[in-house]
Amino acid sequence: MRKIVAISCLALVSTLFPLETIYGQELSQSNCRPELRGMRLGMSTDQLAALFPRGYKRREIQDGLEAAKTANQTVYLGFDPATDSVGDNFAGVDAVTVGLDKGRVVDFSLQYVGQTWRSIDEWVTKLSEALKLPGTKAWTPGSDEAPSKFLKCKDSELVAAIQGGGASIRVRDLEAAKESERSNAKEERKRREFKP
Repeated sequence: MRKIVAISCLALVSTLFPLETIYGQELSQSNCRPELRGMRLGMSTDQLAALFPRGYKRREIQDGLEAAKTANQTVYLGFDPATDSVGDNFAGVDAVTVGLDKGRVVDFSLQYVGQTWRSIDEWVTKLSEALKLPGTKAWTPGSDEAPSKFLKCKDSELVAAIQGGGASIRVRDLEAAKESERSNAKEERKRREFKP
């Protein structure tokens, strides 16, 4: 009888807490690619422009978009929600950084202001609840210098951090990051092998 109860309990625990969550290995849940204030991995430059219509008028953004068309690596753009967006969709967000590759968002981060967090676990708990992500035990600790935690999923990674009382979250497409690293290595090899 005890053996049946123990097996039933183990089955229930493994259903509620998959082994990859318990042991911190990569997670395969589709919710590891959250949408934040309309931002999401894979969105096009046109969809991004709809979020930051005023920002797209700035010369440095236009130059970055032009560079993204020809670059063999991720190009990063920075937006100031207070001046670049319309409406209050980005209320409480101090800055947005977006990585573009082949006309798609492959990396983005939001830096929040106005709310302070006593610990990284408090911030991760808030993110996990709001975005329906795995709890703090599934997140791997990062640097103590700027307290952070990582959630590595099958094809994406989330990084939550607190610094100076504020907080941030970064969402990154791991496959695009690997492709960018391969491209950088290939370019570096070409430079080394070049003979003037």
